[in-house]
Amino acid sequence: KNKRDAYKDMITTAETLMKKQLTIKENTMTGTKKTVINWVAAVEYETGRGEVKITFTNSIMPYLCAIENRFTAYKLEEAEGIKSIYTWRILEFLTSWSKEKEGCRKIALKDFSEMIETPPSHKNADVLQKIIEPAITELEKRGWTINYEKTKTGREITHITFSWRKP
Repeated sequence: KNKRDAYKDMITTAETLMKKQLTIKENTMTGTKKTVINWVAAVEYETGRGEVKITFTNSIMPYLCAIENRFTAYKLEEAEGIKSIYTWRILEFLTSWSKEKEGCRKIALKDFSEMIETPPSHKNADVLQKIIEPAITELEKRGWTINYEKTKTGREITHITFSWRKP
């Protein structure tokens, strides 16, 4: 890309970040406490300067300052060319769940759907067929080996267990 396109992308990304929120859920004695925090207070740019200034909200700063050793690291080439945002998110979650070359993790399907930001209109079967299975196929083309098992409670799929091996 040329510099002008890169600058436009920076502006678009910064403006998109203005709309993003962090949701924190905590279990309390009386139920679940939910806190929603805006990431960005302001985005500032001047055409022709080639810079974008982002001001984070005071509420998000404790979380940003405490992220040392609490982030997912992977080589960008691992994600290069991924077609689906869900494939990218699943790649990040599998990587974050195990720093080793392989791992296994059981998670409630409801929680997993929330983590990868599936549309509320997707039912459990939709999440499996339209999101998880295509993402696994895409990652397997990159050398991953991924299996998942469904756990049912009654007739409903409530949990999935992923087991994987990185290339």
